[in-house]
Amino acid sequence: MVSLLGHVVVTLGLVGAVTGSAASFVGGYLDRDDVARWGRRAAFAVLACVVAAVLFMEIALIGHDFSLKYVADVGSRETPLYYTIISLWGALEGSILLWALLLSIYTVAFVGLARDRFTAIAPYATGILLAVSSFFLLVIAFPGDPFASLSPVPADGAGPNPLLQNHPMMGIHPPLLYLGFTGTTVPFAIAMAALLKGRAGPEVMRLIRRWSLVPWSFLTFGIIAGMWWSYAVLGWGGYWEWDPVENASLMPWLVTTAFLHSLQVQERRRMLKTWTMTLITSAFVLSILGTFLTRSGVLKSVHSFTQSPIGPFFLAFLAVILAFSTAVLVARSTDLQSPGTLDAVICRETAFMLNNLLLVAITFTVLLGTLFPLIVNAVQGSEVSVGGPYFDQVAVPIGIGLVFLMGIGPLLPWGRTRLDVLQYRLLPGVAVGVAAVLLALLLGARGVGTLATFGLACFVATITVERAVQDARRRQGSTGERLGIALPKLFRMNPRRYGGYLAHLGMMLILFGIAASQSYGLRQQATLRPGQSIRLDGYVVTYRSFSVHPEAQRMAFEARVTASRAGTDLGTLNPALNVYPPQQPVVTPAIREEPLDMVSGVLSGRNPVPLLGEIAQGQNPFEDLYVVLQGFDSANANQHNPNRTIDLQVIVNPLVGLIWLGGLVTGLGGLAALLPAWRRRVVESPASESLRLQPEEARL
Repeated sequence: MVSLLGHVVVTLGLVGAVTGSAASFVGGYLDRDDVARWGRRAAFAVLACVVAAVLFMEIALIGHDFSLKYVADVGSRETPLYYTIISLWGALEGSILLWALLLSIYTVAFVGLARDRFTAIAPYATGILLAVSSFFLLVIAFPGDPFASLSPVPADGAGPNPLLQNHPMMGIHPPLLYLGFTGTTVPFAIAMAALLKGRAGPEVMRLIRRWSLVPWSFLTFGIIAGMWWSYAVLGWGGYWEWDPVENASLMPWLVTTAFLHSLQVQERRRMLKTWTMTLITSAFVLSILGTFLTRSGVLKSVHSFTQSPIGPFFLAFLAVILAFSTAVLVARSTDLQSPGTLDAVICRETAFMLNNLLLVAITFTVLLGTLFPLIVNAVQGSEVSVGGPYFDQVAVPIGIGLVFLMGIGPLLPWGRTRLDVLQYRLLPGVAVGVAAVLLALLLGARGVGTLATFGLACFVATITVERAVQDARRRQGSTGERLGIALPKLFRMNPRRYGGYLAHLGMMLILFGIAASQSYGLRQQATLRPGQSIRLDGYVVTYRSFSVHPEAQRMAFEARVTASRAGTDLGTLNPALNVYPPQQPVVTPAIREEPLDMVSGVLSGRNPVPLLGEIAQGQNPFEDLYVVLQGFDSANANQHNPNRTIDLQVIVNPLVGLIWLGGLVTGLGGLAALLPAWRRRVVESPASESLRLQPEEARL
């Protein structure tokens, strides 16, 4: 029954998306709002159909309806309810259904927010959004059918991938990424609609910017959540490995970042309009590519394109997108010619243009390294892999140059720059950056890349903070407000600028956390019996006992260890090794995140003096203690034996928490830049002809 209902609502949604797209294009071409209105209605109908399909799938998952092949593949009776619910996006077919749901929500949001203000381009944009929905509903209806029946019906299912049911972050990380991937469709649709109608003016470009900031922020949150998931779940102590799936999420983020910076040059200097439109198109193309690579498994072998029926559909869709967008860009190339020119070599325009080139260079580097194994397999039939060393050697130097531009860009004015003024503005940042490098050398940091990261992160952070404080002081001098009041008011008056500053500070926190954890991180492993210890960087981790916990969907093997530092008891940790059927072990590290523990301790009233004592003794309290149970004596494994021998690894990761904090700050900076700016204008009262102030929302 669920299979039939699912197929019915998906078919209805597909018909609604196709007819709604056609009505939108016809209405836009003929300037007939009565026709375009049917496209807007279709957007709501498609959303209703996709929501119904998702609800039917959740009913099947929760009810363990193994007559559906998808439920049999990703569900089981032993799987906890939370992981049963989120297994909706645990495999390819469900992920495509999630894609369709989020795109439908974005489409309805655009129709509701933009139809009254952008009547000329809204029908075309709605048509493009519904056309993209048509593709995904077509995939759901045929090659990627999540409602396909299975006969004979098995008594139980295989259950989710063990890695996808070993940590609750699985319920957060993929939806955040998909909100980013699907969100790039809206600015792409607006850009193509504006070009088709010849209305790519400043107001439309600002509209594209606003709709680009939303997926950019979600991609930021999703990437950082993925890094944290890798760190907290996989048990290797790291957070980024240049894995193809990681790269698939990074590429559209990089290109969207380039677009947001290029747009500023286009707005202020009337330059780079074609380039800006190309970037937003590329972000959408890379999102589609990333979605496919993330869920299809094509990266394991190039032959999966021919073995999987979904491969040709995606290849054809990518070809259509590229052909359509290229044709529109070429046809409107005359309209996209920019009258602005570069007045000087050293100016903010140059910094932004170099910023764009470096971001695109990193994107190309990542794309080449990700697809190279597929290319070699297709041409030579051999298996190759591209690992971290390639990306580090090529992308990291480009990234260092990019960070430098992040610092110097805000100091440069639009147009010509006086070098003596620039030198004066650089002094605070350079001084702090040099001091950071010297301090890092004293603390044992080595390597040009590491030292450059420390120095440039402090350089950029200093300049960013100094520019904001200078703005607040100028306002303070003219209004007499305190600094603590002037700065929030400036943020409210220009959230676009200060949201950007906030995002830059967040990125510097991320870079500082990466450099510190990679430079000062330590690890040690040993085989231990109860009572034996591992000593590392002042920590003493002692193995106490071993226990076995049978659970519904797995067997949990857990070690109990105690930790101390400088004579201070840090409590008990319980690293585990969970074994899912059939004999699939998944490591679950125990992490003592020191900064979080300190914050919770202060909030609960604990004395902060021990923290000050640790700093006075030269210890670093801002680090994670990361303990991994790598293995154990497997004799009679399922029997309780508290004296079992174990293989334990202890890792000390300093300042790694700055990465998660920086990601949160960066994403919030992007969302803050969406806030409306408020101005205060002088208005003459008709009754008394006196002057009064009224708030006015300024368009961005």
